[in-house]
Amino acid sequence: MENCPLNGMPCPHVKNINIIEIGPNSETSKNLCICCGVAYLGSTLFKNMEPACSCGHTIRDIVFTGRVGCGNCYEYFKKELMPLIEMYQSSLKHKGKVPKNIILTLEEQLKRAVAKEDYETAARLRDEIKLLRQ
Repeated sequence: MENCPLNGMPCPHVKNINIIEIGPNSETSKNLCICCGVAYLGSTLFKNMEPACSCGHTIRDIVFTGRVGCGNCYEYFKKELMPLIEMYQSSLKHKGKVPKNIILTLEEQLKRAVAKEDYETAARLRDEIKLLRQ
């Protein structure tokens, strides 16, 4: 695992951004992952003018810590965060697991609805359970 040229810490991400800085007497090259690239470009282009959420977090803080400062950060940095979230999670839609007790409760309700011959409710519950299991 290669160390990040910005913070020196190990970075498991693919380095797909190459930045070449040309100075008066030298040229330096940095290979960065998308997260570090966004943070680096933001810090070099805007220096002390980097926008911050009401909680004080900047996009650089979020990239380096991997955490937002508050719930408002998601809306404030939406333009910057959405491509990163989609890249790392392969989707913007939550695909987490549903707790088993919820499905078990719905299955019990389904059994009761069938026993009462309430087929309309049973069909709705069946469809809901099917959606949750996907």
